[in-house]
Amino acid sequence: NLPGVMARPHVFEPTFQKHALEECGGVQLIITDRNALQPVRLGIAILTTLHKLWPNALEWRTEVYEFESDRKAIDLLLGNRSLRPMLESGASWEELTQGWSSQEDQWKQECRQWLLYD
Repeated sequence: NLPGVMARPHVFEPTFQKHALEECGGVQLIITDRNALQPVRLGIAILTTLHKLWPNALEWRTEVYEFESDRKAIDLLLGNRSLRPMLESGASWEELTQGWSSQEDQWKQECRQWLLYD
């Protein structure tokens, strides 16, 4: 139920990596409105859905990432250390992103003079 995107079932066969040459089921994401799309929320929704469906199959990268050895790569990618434990405890994407809108509005207000477009 995220704006700007829909998903449809998709079956494919990766040619390399962990599931090479295995038929894999998944989804194809179709952008329906690029102006309404919220890609970070979409990514969080995908992670929470994967964790809900396969809680023991999701593995975080543990080796050094971006020269950081004291934090997991997922924490760096998410921007903090609080989202991963919430995700692992079964929180929904709505719970994980709660409060972001007010922070986004504040950021937009502070940065408006430097933005090239809205």
